[in-house]
Amino acid sequence: MKLLLLLVTGALAGEPDVAPAAPPAPPIEAARQPPAAEGPPVAGEEIVVQRVLSLKKARAAVELALEAEGYTPARRRGEFTVYTSGGWQPKVLLHDDGWILVGWGRKGKPVERVKADVYSATQDAVRAMNDAVAARSSADRLGVEIPAELHGIWEKAGLSATERHARLFDYWDSRTDTAEGDAARTVVEQFLTAVVQRSDTPLTPAELSTLNARRHSRHALELVE
Repeated sequence: MKLLLLLVTGALAGEPDVAPAAPPAPPIEAARQPPAAEGPPVAGEEIVVQRVLSLKKARAAVELALEAEGYTPARRRGEFTVYTSGGWQPKVLLHDDGWILVGWGRKGKPVERVKADVYSATQDAVRAMNDAVAARSSADRLGVEIPAELHGIWEKAGLSATERHARLFDYWDSRTDTAEGDAARTVVEQFLTAVVQRSDTPLTPAELSTLNARRHSRHALELVE
């Protein structure tokens, strides 16, 4: 019995140290929780994202039409993407603004027929891409340029809070009564709600009533708390 105890003790002494158990992994559901929001969304940001996706979709349609004609992208040349067919057919250049040029090709080949086929096959997709480019430019105006102008008014030194409020209202009121103007007014309203009304000097109901009394816009400015 004593010999057996010595053998067991010796075996245990020779065993390597066991690393401490790792802490349990966080529950799967907890790991999937989205991060907490850091603040209100940037005015016009959703419009920009939507227009960018629309432009990508429109460009993909042009590329699909060119692929159906046997063309694949070969390289970039400035603001153009050059597409080739691998044969004698003329090169096709697609501009980032949504229009195409078809090259001259080789002499003695039916180049004019190929050019006509390419233009015919891509005209609808190119027109849609051109419209998407214009919409993206409008989105940049709504999502980047207008918010920057509003911040410039709000942060301008030497103005009282009342003067800043009036200038922001005049910016809102001076937008045209069109779809584009309505979209711009929405961006201003978002800015007022997210920035001005959360500041130490928000627009008061009395100020808003006075400003609305001299408005030119069809509708009064209403701010959602």
